[in-house]
Amino acid sequence: GQGEFLDGLIPPAELVTKTGEMDPLNTVRELFNYSNTGWLLAGEVLRAASGEGSWCGAVESLVLRPLNLTRTYCDRNRIPPEVASAHMAAVHKIDPCNPSSTSSKPSLSTFEFVSNGAPGSFAWGASKAAGSMISSASDLGAVMQLLLGNSHTGLISSETRQEMLTGQMITSQGWVQELGLPGWTSRSVGSYGAGLGFDYVGGISLNGETIVYAEKSGDTNMHKARMGLLPGAATGVLLSLIHI
Repeated sequence: GQGEFLDGLIPPAELVTKTGEMDPLNTVRELFNYSNTGWLLAGEVLRAASGEGSWCGAVESLVLRPLNLTRTYCDRNRIPPEVASAHMAAVHKIDPCNPSSTSSKPSLSTFEFVSNGAPGSFAWGASKAAGSMISSASDLGAVMQLLLGNSHTGLISSETRQEMLTGQMITSQGWVQELGLPGWTSRSVGSYGAGLGFDYVGGISLNGETIVYAEKSGDTNMHKARMGLLPGAATGVLLSLIHI
C-alpha cells in the first residue's frame, strides 16, 4: 500500500471513530473501489477485536505465532539486523540535504541505502496495515497452503476460506485491466468480482479451459507482489519483486 491522502489527515487510531461520523456515499458492497485507507481501518478493527495494543500485535498473536511464521514481520524495521543484512535487498532514498556539488546529476553519495531502521521509525516503502508486512518465501508458502486448504491448522474454517475465495462485489473490466488480467479473464465463471482480501475472484482461461482464479496483489514504491491461487487445483504461485 502506498498510502492515501486521508492517511495524512486521520491517524489510524482515530479511523474507526472518524469514519463512523461520515455519511456513506453507497450501500455496503454496492460499489468496488480499492482503498488502502480501508486496509488501515481493517487493521484497527482487528486491533480492537483482539484486545491487543496494535494491529501488529494482533497479527502476531492470532496468525504468526499459531502458524510458526518466524520470518514474517510487521515492517522491515522489526527485522533483526543480522537477518536483514543476509537476506534483505537494500532500498534507496534521495537525501535532499546532500546534493552533488560536482554534477547536475546526483552522485551515488546522495543516495542512502537502507535495509532496515530503528524500531518505531519510518519503515521506508510501506504503509502500516495497508502493506508494510514483509516475509520469507517459506512463510508465504505456508500462508498459501492455508488459503488453499492444504494445511489443516484450524486457523481458518473451510466455510470462511470459501467465503474469502468467493466474489463479494462486482468489479469493472477496468480493474481487471489494472491487475494485468484482461487476456485471461472470462465471465463464463461468474462475474468479475473481488473476494474478502482478494483483488480478483473469477474465471480465467488456461490451456483451453475456464477455471476459477483468485489473486491478491500489492505494490509500494519499493516492493511488488502478486499471489495467484487456483483453488480447484489446490495450487498457487507467488511473484515477489523488490526495486533497488
